[in-house]
Amino acid sequence: MKGGIEEVVKGGYCIGCGACAVADKRVSVLCDKHGMLKADISAVNDLKVLDKVCPFSDYSSNEDTLSDDLYPELERDPALGKWLACYAGWAIEAGYREYGSSGGLTTWLLQELISKNMVDGVIHVSEGDRANNGSLFSYRISTTVEQVKDGAKTRYYPIELSEVFKRLKDLTGRYAIVGVPCFIKSIRLLCAEFPSIDEKIAYTVGIVCGHLKSRAFAELFAWQAGIHPKDLSYIDFRTKLQGRPASNYGITMKSRTNRGSVVRQNKELFGADWGHGLFKYKSCDYCDDVLGETADISFGDAWLPNYVNDYRGANVVVTRRPDLQAILTAAHDAG
Repeated sequence: MKGGIEEVVKGGYCIGCGACAVADKRVSVLCDKHGMLKADISAVNDLKVLDKVCPFSDYSSNEDTLSDDLYPELERDPALGKWLACYAGWAIEAGYREYGSSGGLTTWLLQELISKNMVDGVIHVSEGDRANNGSLFSYRISTTVEQVKDGAKTRYYPIELSEVFKRLKDLTGRYAIVGVPCFIKSIRLLCAEFPSIDEKIAYTVGIVCGHLKSRAFAELFAWQAGIHPKDLSYIDFRTKLQGRPASNYGITMKSRTNRGSVVRQNKELFGADWGHGLFKYKSCDYCDDVLGETADISFGDAWLPNYVNDYRGANVVVTRRPDLQAILTAAHDAG
């Protein structure tokens, strides 16, 4: 028996990506009492299209089917999915490694796409408007290298796609979009259903993912830093600590009511161990796409023996598009 988006929502398996709200404006994405974004599809009677764009619906194409269509010429690895090449490395160009969560290559590649006029903008997660919608982070559209740099860093926080796609609807041009694997899959499903979206998405950039967190993850750290969650105005989940392994990072928090910031080492904070799975979305227990198998290129942390002891961080990279592969190769050859 197959389950569609109705079963996904009722069963608590909604990831809150907002693809259904992009497909149908009658759908809302709301934050529940647990700090998780969930779809409200109650206003929609015919769910056929929503079934096709929900990443956890049995009626939507799975990662293997999507990647077979996207990258028919590539071989498939059981862990990586389709792949062209794999790397570990970092950006030498000033600023990118320093301000990135790991090696800075994600932000570096995005600015290259803008600098080379391969895209008109980048859709990525940056600081949100907490005063208006209560969210510390949200998707935004950056059209300059400076804006892209400003949006660097990993955000362990729930976000959704529908609001930024409302803005994208009124824009022309081609864009790169960044997301965790299930979000990239959602975007691929939307592109398959809506040519108007497909023609605007030039590249998809995946972020390696263990699972998505609720808002309570940030609030837990705020409590331990002596900040009431309602006063939490800023959090950097990945502050680099000189002299420590890259996996032993800091978490920086700021309060609305107090000046200055609080930096705590991740290993000192209860709940920071990713293996404990605190505040994890239920759907993440049923997802086997860690590398972003439907993304044109995927980036993650190179917490491997050869790299982890350098606090500045390094990336693992999986490429699936020859033109993106060429950018990396040319940069490597140029030093």
